Amino acid sequence: RVLGVALGSGVETNPLQMAQAYAAFANEGLMPEAHFISRIENASGQVIASHKNSQKRVIDKSVADKMTSMMLGTFTNGTGISSSPADYIMAGKTGTTEAVFNPEYTSDQWVIGYTPDVVISHWLGLLVFVVEIWGLAAIWSRWKEDKLKRVAGEALVGNPAHAS
Repeated sequence: RVLGVALGSGVETNPLQMAQAYAAFANEGLMPEAHFISRIENASGQVIASHKNSQKRVIDKSVADKMTSMMLGTFTNGTGISSSPADYIMAGKTGTTEAVFNPEYTSDQWVIGYTPDVVISHWLGLLVFVVEIWGLAAIWSRWKEDKLKRVAGEALVGNPAHAS
């Protein structure tokens, strides 16, 4: 029994699994299948294979809306304020794991943010402890700005993630 699971600790996972899980909040309770490749084209531009999107309901829409509502403050006045995306409204969560031998050090840092169209999941850490890791906010901030511009474009500017 791991009581910290409710807060996100004590579970082995990876950024892809976390992005897929948080996508359920962004998609009104429907969790899409995570994938890396959308399509494969040959040299002539002909599509030779493409990903078929699938999703399943994992929570009620009302629960997803409430979760999003609670996580909207993460980047405006919460622990992710230094990573706040310019001109975008995102919901999300940050998290750290204390080092087992000294609670003053962190062994893992997470930032997960989402809009209705994109989920970004970052993890900074190592399987073996390294003395104090700083800088996830700076990495997240630069990376997500580029991704939001390329993936979301103008459609998300000032658009809240299912705020209700």
